[in-house]
This record gives sequence, C-alpha cells and structure tokens, in this order.
Amino acid sequence: MGQFAKAVHHTGSREDYWKSIFTSETPSAIECKVYSPTLLDAWSDQTFFRLPSIDWFTMESFIEDLQTFPIIKKVDLTNKVLENIQQLKNINKLKSII
Repeated sequence: MGQFAKAVHHTGSREDYWKSIFTSETPSAIECKVYSPTLLDAWSDQTFFRLPSIDWFTMESFIEDLQTFPIIKKVDLTNKVLENIQQLKNINKLKSII
C-alpha cells in the first residue's frame, strides 16, 4: 500500500485506484465510465474548529470491552462491487435516454 500512496497523486476520486471503471472527468456516452469527482470538485473548502484533546483511555476495562466484539471474517467483495457498478452504469444510461 505504501507504494500506491507514493506513486498515485491522491485526488479523492475513485479514479485514483480504479481508472478502468471510474473517471473524474465528465464521461462521454462511449466511454462508459462512472463519474467520480475529485474532492475539490465535490466539496468546497470547509473551516473546522479544533476539538479539545482528551484521552479516551481512562480505564483498562475498555480493553476488555473491545475484546468482546466478534471477529469479522474477511470476504472478497470485488464481484459484488462490480455488479453494483454495472447497475449504476445501467441507471445512468436510462437517465440519459429519458
């Protein structure tokens, strides 16, 4: 992952990591890519106020509470994501017809 972070200029668009499916440019009908804007295109700069710095770790019993959470098994969701993307593309095609 470190190599990816060093090699790719991060824009906040899904195009950063999946160029064959997403584009940060307005896609043409021929291109058939899903539009994923950059962060700067999607959101204007926001002013944030600094939150007070507090230490959440005040009792060791928190560790015991965290250990009671179930362990979630890793599942490859690639095919499900690709199905969802295809559905988005189909919806966009329908919207362009109407």
